[in-house]
Amino acid sequence: MALQMVGFMGAGFTNKAVCNADVLIMIGMRCDDRVTTRLDSFAPNVEHLVHIDIDPAEIGKNVVPHVSVVADAKTALRELITLVEPKREHEWLTQIDQWREEHPVRYLNHNGLLQPQEVLEEMYARCHDEAIVLADVGQNQIWAALWFSYARPGLFLNSGGTGTMGYAFPASMGVKLANPDRTVFCVTGEGGFVMNMQEMATMVENNIAVKVLVLNNRSLGMVRQFQDDFYEGVRSAVDLTHTPDFVKLGDAFGMKAMTTDRLEDVGPMLDAALAHDGPVLMSFDIDPDANVYPIVPLGKGMLDFVEAS
Repeated sequence: MALQMVGFMGAGFTNKAVCNADVLIMIGMRCDDRVTTRLDSFAPNVEHLVHIDIDPAEIGKNVVPHVSVVADAKTALRELITLVEPKREHEWLTQIDQWREEHPVRYLNHNGLLQPQEVLEEMYARCHDEAIVLADVGQNQIWAALWFSYARPGLFLNSGGTGTMGYAFPASMGVKLANPDRTVFCVTGEGGFVMNMQEMATMVENNIAVKVLVLNNRSLGMVRQFQDDFYEGVRSAVDLTHTPDFVKLGDAFGMKAMTTDRLEDVGPMLDAALAHDGPVLMSFDIDPDANVYPIVPLGKGMLDFVEAS
């Protein structure tokens, strides 16, 4: 019953569900502007807003709840379960399913260039609800989150609103060392990857078998999209015209490396990476103009976005 991400770059049907909900329970949520967009349009129909957080400073900081609970999430939820009877809100769930059909997470591809979603669909097809996926920061993070389609929770890791570019690559090593029997994918952009690429030496030295996917659009894609969409295409300091040759970089560190810009190569490349007993660096030259959608325009609220859609 999970509904994808909510907020600024959330799925349309998810935002509709939040805007039409009469009860909303927020658990461990900072209520930052990436989720709420404009505060005056967040969950406008809610009658009972509950906020559960272990940190009392987070409660009421941005969104003022009707009920606040300072507690560990697991403890609070276990207590709540004893207070409710099982019930299926058939009409409400049917409405959400209808919104899901009307406003699906999708992408358009008519230009013949490799799309990031095509790469991620091939990767997730090989995850089998078992692999742990780490995402960096930027468009790669949002794409990886939107196309995450597991039946199990807790297997997608990212730095969230902290926005620490370069997080995914070193973090993936820690995840693999802690879970040696699991497949670990690191999804990153070329901008974030080069911020901690020196850790390739650590990965190779210790043969930490992470499979790294670099979605290479030769730009700081999220900022580039904002400049294109909201600042009339005036670009500043976002085009990375001198990105490394990642195959040569992998060779220099003694790490298996591959690259492609063709969809028909993506599946075989991933299979070769999974068959290799050790770390692998894969660079996918994607459409440089691929963007993240849907998106709530800057200055607008979630309600504006929902009403317009």
